[in-house]
Amino acid sequence: MHGLNSQAWERVNEVAGWLSPNAADFTYRLLQTDTFRKTSGALVEIGVHKGKYLTLIAHAAQGQDRQMIGIDGFFSGYQRPLDDKWTNTARSEIIGNIRTLSESQSVQIVRANSEDLSPKAFQSLIQERCAFLSIDAGHEAHEVYNDFRISCGNLAESCIIAADDVFNARVPGVAEGVLRFLGSSEGRSLAPFATCGNKLFLSTRQFHETYLIASKEFMGNATSEYLLNSKAYNDRNAQIGFTPRLFGFELVPFI
Repeated sequence: MHGLNSQAWERVNEVAGWLSPNAADFTYRLLQTDTFRKTSGALVEIGVHKGKYLTLIAHAAQGQDRQMIGIDGFFSGYQRPLDDKWTNTARSEIIGNIRTLSESQSVQIVRANSEDLSPKAFQSLIQERCAFLSIDAGHEAHEVYNDFRISCGNLAESCIIAADDVFNARVPGVAEGVLRFLGSSEGRSLAPFATCGNKLFLSTRQFHETYLIASKEFMGNATSEYLLNSKAYNDRNAQIGFTPRLFGFELVPFI
């Protein structure tokens, strides 16, 4: 399976914001798997900023005829909402970035602070289940916990969730929020299967093994440096009999 080509990455990387090139490539590969392509549902991101990750997701899902929705509170600074008169400009910038790689992709950018959304309100915005969900909005524990809470009941069975900044030491509240949710009764329906960059990738318990196997297969015929390094690292773990786990689920760490 081919990964993200350099020209597409260069365009994605021109969009303001931070995204690990390894996480971008890994996401691209996941969205090309047969399992994901057969998963019906929308592509959703909570916390869009300028649309860097959405641009990558839209490119990876070209030809899959999916609804794409970005939900963002549109802030000009921490806890400072953007003036209403600039909302359309911000929305147009995001859609313009996405269009540079995915002209035909249908995109809807919704202004909403996810902290104010209930599970029912979230479902009414999406109107179908999430096939892919990126959680990348607030960095406080309660904000991250809430983003998982409102979306967890609206996931396709073979969905993929990408949670950003879980391993970023500068924002420890993200890890707290994710781990708190995974330890809750609702969170027990989810299973992490890989880490790459600052992102933690999860699916439902039923599809944990499917995506775990796919993640390992990405390293099988790898030529990309990060995949080769990841394979070497995972091979060393296997040699000493160590298996990385989170909440009891095996996961693949990508270096």
